[in-house]
Amino acid sequence: MVDYQRFLEAAEKATGREIRANPDQEHILCSGPSKSMKVVAGPGSGKTTIIVLYLLKLMFVDKILPEEIIATTFTVRASNELKSRILSWGIGIVKELLPKLNGIEDYEEMVRINRINFDRIKIGTLDSLSETTLVEECRANQDPPIIIEDFIAKHFMINCWFNHDEIQKGIILELSNMKFDEFYIGVVDKPKVSGVIKCLMDFHNRMLENGIDPKKMLDDYPNIATILKDYNESLLKRKLLDFAMLEHRFLEFLSTNESDHFFEHIKVLMVDEYQDTNVLQERIYEQIVNKLSQKGGCFIAVGDDDQSIYRFRGSRVHLFTDVEKRFKKCGIEMETAFLSVNYRSSENIVSFCNNFITIDKDYQTVRVKDKPNMFVNRSNCDNFPIFGIFRNNVKDLAHDVAKLVHDFSFNGQYRFIDKENNEYILERSQEGGPGDVVLLMASTADTNYTGKKPRLSYYIKEELEQMNPPLVPFNPRGTRLCDNPDVYNFFGTLMWCIDPDYKIAQNFHLNQRARTTLEKWMSESQNFIEHAKPYEGVLLKDIVNAWSNGKPYPSSGKWMKNQVTVLDILYNLMPWFYRNHQNAESMVNIQAVLNAISSAAIIKGDELVIRFHENTHRPIQASIKEFYRLVIYPLLEDALGVDETLFFSVSADRRFNIMTIHQAKGLEYPITIVDVSSDFDGNYAAQRNKRFPDREDETSILERILSEYSEDIHTVRSGVDMQFDDLIRKYFVAFSRAQDVLILVGLSKSLDKGTCDKLKNIALGWSRDSHWIWNGMNAVKIMR
Repeated sequence: MVDYQRFLEAAEKATGREIRANPDQEHILCSGPSKSMKVVAGPGSGKTTIIVLYLLKLMFVDKILPEEIIATTFTVRASNELKSRILSWGIGIVKELLPKLNGIEDYEEMVRINRINFDRIKIGTLDSLSETTLVEECRANQDPPIIIEDFIAKHFMINCWFNHDEIQKGIILELSNMKFDEFYIGVVDKPKVSGVIKCLMDFHNRMLENGIDPKKMLDDYPNIATILKDYNESLLKRKLLDFAMLEHRFLEFLSTNESDHFFEHIKVLMVDEYQDTNVLQERIYEQIVNKLSQKGGCFIAVGDDDQSIYRFRGSRVHLFTDVEKRFKKCGIEMETAFLSVNYRSSENIVSFCNNFITIDKDYQTVRVKDKPNMFVNRSNCDNFPIFGIFRNNVKDLAHDVAKLVHDFSFNGQYRFIDKENNEYILERSQEGGPGDVVLLMASTADTNYTGKKPRLSYYIKEELEQMNPPLVPFNPRGTRLCDNPDVYNFFGTLMWCIDPDYKIAQNFHLNQRARTTLEKWMSESQNFIEHAKPYEGVLLKDIVNAWSNGKPYPSSGKWMKNQVTVLDILYNLMPWFYRNHQNAESMVNIQAVLNAISSAAIIKGDELVIRFHENTHRPIQASIKEFYRLVIYPLLEDALGVDETLFFSVSADRRFNIMTIHQAKGLEYPITIVDVSSDFDGNYAAQRNKRFPDREDETSILERILSEYSEDIHTVRSGVDMQFDDLIRKYFVAFSRAQDVLILVGLSKSLDKGTCDKLKNIALGWSRDSHWIWNGMNAVKIMR
């Protein structure tokens, strides 16, 4: 028989981990199969390890069948890691156990263990669980759900916007009356389409998550209600669901008798990253836990309130901090357990993070009660101090950051010298490289919101590309998709094929920035065509002329086709762009272009085609205009971007990453550089919310408006206070990504006694009551 001790011994050998050395982990692991728990897991505390071992213990010791377990994660990447570890560790434990089960009395146990099919655990995001279940449980007379990705859903909203010319001004006025900043949405005559579309998508998602029917807004905000209604109907007409609609449909399914078969074999629900749960998702979990409690099952909610950084997507941190109280109505009692041992970071980094998260007294009131500090269980590293690189201007700062990254990556070491002339040497491991270093920023855009002022990421890229050997950072969000050379050369060349001299394109009604972008496309792509190297003896300009003149190439004669798909034309051009595919960022951008065309085809309900005149074989204007309306116009207005999932579709081993703090959630790096103040060279109103909030941001405005229609959104905590909370959590996440070295970078003005009071900054140790707890940043070694 496999008892707990026998399992524990096998697990330690199979995984190489000393589980019994951590009482907190073992306490969770030895809990019974009917014991529900809230696990508060700090950064680097072995959360994934304990989740995997706990699920394996349920199967090996408690004889829970794999198909009786549901485990949800926040990202696809996390679910893949969970599946991989369960499979590899599960097989390893089987190999350890079987030789010890050799008696006749153990024969049945040997058979049982050999039959454990780890692939039958329901592991995935809540969206994937919802989709799989609705497909599997779909009746013969029902249509299975067709789920669209976020970038396609956004494209549908863009199409609704462009189809509603008559209410566009009304939408801008309504958003303006709500106090959305004109920097975000523009003004009536010059709307910022990208900001407006984000607003509309946020309204749609938050309303669905909180059970608000658009009809409730009809009297107060008729134009917004109209476009949201059109968006919903346009998806449902095609039998499509976005992720918010999918979860809503799944909740409806769980609330009916049709779900009896789904619940029949479920005994365990484990939810990872519970701090990022929204109200709709909590209702789904309530439905499942209600059924589990009736048959003695258990619910495990794992998360960390200090790492709740997705409020702008609808997550509500109190759903985790109060989870044991909120689920009492389901008939379960939840014990709170803490994972506080940090295995990731050095002692100085852990101490720095502990200090930072406890600076603000008001923030302590919204943390999990009696939460302990993290403590360290890592000795195999140099315990470097926290470093700071602060310079008088962004160019000088970029130069020094770029030199650090380049020297470390190619010379194997970098020397720090602080203002007291102390020297510190960072040495790269033999297998290390640029992938060991990451720069984390609140935004990785290469320019400010006007597009005119370069930011830190732009100058770092410029510096690295000029060094020997050059190093190209991976930052797909650095430029707008429409400003990326891969994109404007690719699409620009296509437009020369179907719209010579851009005659149709130049009749677009565009704002000035979009008009300037179009002109850049035209000139840059024309230059690219003229100078493109031959591919297998063929010149690109000859191909472009053939398409635009309706003549086949290279032979002469009549062109028999009366229409060609846009993708066919692009694939015809691809060889001239293929040479860039060794560049990871280029691959992501080209795929984003193809995604834009694919999603446009879904909106249209058919492939995008260019039709040709029967006699002249020249492109027909109507087909070109349709392609422009669905793809080119949204791109020029910066309403289409790169799908985030593409960021992890290319190898990260040998590249220097520039990432947002949100992108880095769940990751870790030996050397982590955090930009804390490179943008703040003056006390500008538009920037204060990014360092020391003094007014509502877009998320707080949205919550205030929607709280009029749903009690679930109402909170006694002010929007500004929640923004302070968000900033504290965000930079805690950023700092705690570091394993060996943490470096803060920014402008010297942030530390200057004469200007720092005007540039108060949460990331630099200010509390919201305007006290600089880290006065002078004495705990940081500032590099000279």
